[in-house]
Amino acid sequence: MTPAEKLHAELVEVLTTNGAGEGLSIDDHEKVPTEAYAQDIAAMGEDAAPSENVAAIRASLLADLAVGAEAIDNAQGPRHIVDGLLPVAGGNFAGSGGTGKTTLVLNEYLHVISGHALYGRDVIHQGTCVLVTAEDGPAYYRYILRRVLEDAAQFGNFPAGAIARAKQDIKILGWQRDRFGPIATVDSAGTLHRAQGFDTLLEVLAELDPPPVYVSLDPLSLFGPGERYLNDGDAFVASMVHRAAQKLQCFLQVVDHVSQNVARAGTVDQHAARGGTAKTDNARLARQLVRVKPDEAENLPDRLTPEDCEAGRVLRLHWTKSNYAPLPPAVWLLRKGFFLEPHRAATAEEQAERRREQITQLQATDIQNVIAHVAAFRARDERHSAREYSGMTILDAHGRAIGRDRIRRAIDLARLQGMLVLQPLPADECRGARKDFLDVRAAT
Repeated sequence: MTPAEKLHAELVEVLTTNGAGEGLSIDDHEKVPTEAYAQDIAAMGEDAAPSENVAAIRASLLADLAVGAEAIDNAQGPRHIVDGLLPVAGGNFAGSGGTGKTTLVLNEYLHVISGHALYGRDVIHQGTCVLVTAEDGPAYYRYILRRVLEDAAQFGNFPAGAIARAKQDIKILGWQRDRFGPIATVDSAGTLHRAQGFDTLLEVLAELDPPPVYVSLDPLSLFGPGERYLNDGDAFVASMVHRAAQKLQCFLQVVDHVSQNVARAGTVDQHAARGGTAKTDNARLARQLVRVKPDEAENLPDRLTPEDCEAGRVLRLHWTKSNYAPLPPAVWLLRKGFFLEPHRAATAEEQAERRREQITQLQATDIQNVIAHVAAFRARDERHSAREYSGMTILDAHGRAIGRDRIRRAIDLARLQGMLVLQPLPADECRGARKDFLDVRAAT
């Protein structure tokens, strides 16, 4: 048995005997890739030595030149697995270590397999979802999947049928880099090549029934040729992943990390992923997951609280690049155990209305504080003008001083509402323009 045949057999063994977890194995299936797919893989392998394929290059270019108006008239837009969110393409999904990226991927798998809307968008194509992990091994992530499914049933109201289907059609493969190698290699001349192991992985995935629709390689740093190759390596791997996604007709993403500076600064953009910018330049989709800090909780959706942020339960999923559809809005996520509950972000109109409500509430509180302050002076038979009160220190319920402008505004509003009134000063207390004092209405 050749090394490639041995790798193929090991990957198929993982798929057919381990399933999604203990007691969740699937039936054996044919292990021979279709002839057409094998030919596609062979053609893709030619990328490494274009100078030796002059005839194939010429034929491909001439075929494209021969395309006429009919082909343009019949051209179709890119296919999506989830409407406007996950296309048939290669993608990059980045975030700080420990944010919950793999847990989120498994949550998304449940939606795609069961057909439940994902972030409010329709699942167009259901099928097998595959996590290829090079980190803790498949056994650990089958445990994470078990917890995701348990909490999804409890907090997400997923029916038993959806949970059972997820156990059947979510596959977790272990990729041992020290044995299987990276998916791209570099020769002594510095030329990048597709690794045979990657082709073997694609052959195994192509045999799945139902076919794969969503595949993740996690993490990119353990699949690529090494970060020392920067943009050359990143562009090469991103191109490989995208072409593989098109061949398999699935969404194929690499799960990636962000740099230390990005993580500390909270930067969110399409180049936040660690390494060269080419990894997202050459991806068709880029996403980033961040944990929301308590000081960023100003515009939380209604059911999320600053306390949730303090406990690290609030995340935001950003689409930072989307070539095949308009850029989707960011999604708020509340972690409930291992289930990530999506929450819709407030619209601009809703945010404006919320700010108006907060201002109204703050003004009402200021009015009560100012009235209490005036009443305390009147209880001591002291009389002060509105101008004098605006220069005093008046504290709110938290012991913080209310600013001069807020005091003036509270006095004006209280007078308009008839809660504070101006009373004439006794004649012996009048001095120049000082002829009246501020009083509470109840005292009149």
